[in-house]
Amino acid sequence: MEKKGPPITMSETEFLKLLSLAKQNDAEAILKLLAFFKEDILALSKYIHTDREDAIQSMTLKLIELFKKSD
Repeated sequence: MEKKGPPITMSETEFLKLLSLAKQNDAEAILKLLAFFKEDILALSKYIHTDREDAIQSMTLKLIELFKKSD
């Protein structure tokens, strides 16, 4: 069983800055945003009726697409 680390916290300002950088294809910003959502992705993947790794990969890909989407 995976050990849970402390949840990642960030201010709304920091989140919006990372999101802005992610829209510009900043890999480090995207990785930080994915780390922020990691616990949610893992928790939700348990309820999707498919292979857990496929569910995690699908959610991660969709988040990256959302991060890069223009307003």
